[in-house]
Amino acid sequence: MIENALLKMLEGDRFYADLLMRLRRVYTNKIPTAAVSLEAGGTLYINPEFWEANAGSQVQFLIHESLHLLFDHIGRAKESGGTPLFNVAADLAINCMIRGFPNSGIVQGKQAVFATVENYNQALAAAGKPTMEPNRAYEYYYEFLKEHGQSDDGSGQPM
Repeated sequence: MIENALLKMLEGDRFYADLLMRLRRVYTNKIPTAAVSLEAGGTLYINPEFWEANAGSQVQFLIHESLHLLFDHIGRAKESGGTPLFNVAADLAINCMIRGFPNSGIVQGKQAVFATVENYNQALAAAGKPTMEPNRAYEYYYEFLKEHGQSDDGSGQPM
């Protein structure tokens, strides 16, 4: 299922393609999008419906999952308790690094807005609140979100 995207990555994003080709692949509807874990020497989980619905952004999503591994977000999530807020902060930290990462896509059959600094900053600016700096580590985004009303359980809004 992901082979075409991996082949495309070999032309321009070979490092990420090489990393991903080493992972075990599991296609499942038990997750809404995609994820990585360290189990079985490294596993890439992909929701087939999400994958097919977002065909134009598949390379970006694979790079996204690669960066979670490279920045040890899995290990760091365990240290922090793996809260939903940690996941949002980690996504904000890596999504701004990915050329062409989409602001939205289809998740579980519905249009969804992804966690990007651009999306958050638009909402923050519209509410007259301070905006976030791009290209920062997850700790920056985690603290920023907490300071602006989002709790560790994912409730509350930073806007």
